[in-house]
Amino acid sequence: MKRVLAAVLFVLIFNGVALAVLLLVPPVIGLAWGLALGAAFVWWHLRGDAGRSKRLALVRIRPPRSSGTWVSVAIGSTLLLGLGITAFVLETAPPTPPEVGPVWEAISAYQSSALGWLAIAVMAAGVLPLVEEFCFRGHVQHTLERHMWPGLAIVLTSVLFMFGHVGVPHWSILLISLTLGIANGAAVYLFDSIWVAVATHCIWNFSMLSAGILQGGAATAELQVSTAVVMATAALLTLLGLAGWIAILRAGRAGLRASEAPPDAERHRRG
Repeated sequence: MKRVLAAVLFVLIFNGVALAVLLLVPPVIGLAWGLALGAAFVWWHLRGDAGRSKRLALVRIRPPRSSGTWVSVAIGSTLLLGLGITAFVLETAPPTPPEVGPVWEAISAYQSSALGWLAIAVMAAGVLPLVEEFCFRGHVQHTLERHMWPGLAIVLTSVLFMFGHVGVPHWSILLISLTLGIANGAAVYLFDSIWVAVATHCIWNFSMLSAGILQGGAATAELQVSTAVVMATAALLTLLGLAGWIAILRAGRAGLRASEAPPDAERHRRG
């Protein structure tokens, strides 16, 4: 379990240092800082040495073992599920504004310029999702899978992932982090690839950043939409997301992998 604790601590320290340096330098340097961190992290996993194959297997750095259709269903269903839960929680949450600390105020101020927003986007929707997925769904989850039932490993990893977001300005993000963590963990296990979760996480963070959720301000934004419309939309999005995931779970690992037959084998079967 030392690998699990090391991975969790690494994420917490990495995220803290990455954001701290970003907010202390001008946006142009912050943008270069984010790109350099992402490149260095990927290089560390892909570098060619004696332990390369072990790292690749542990983090599941390989193409999804399924057709592109199923991958799209997994990503789309997870995003729909997250959007549905987000709409429901924000509509039913108490109207009191969240407590936004100095860090979130600094992030909001940093985004006042276009280049600053781009630097934050690269970090929050590119680098941090990559690091979190590699560490949580890669190092942590894969390690736990070797000691317990995969479903329990996915849930425990998602709980750790949720607690890694305790600094967010609104409690609803913790619930959403848990939900998306479970979906991403299931995707990594079923598709045997980390990239499905990385893509989903990056798209989700970019969407939330664009909508203002990650700034802490969207929780208090009042839109001129009736509660009934919001709740109906939330229910529809959630049901669509659940339907997609039910189809994925019914197919299972064997069914997902069978959906992508090698070209030579397919031609031989037809011949």
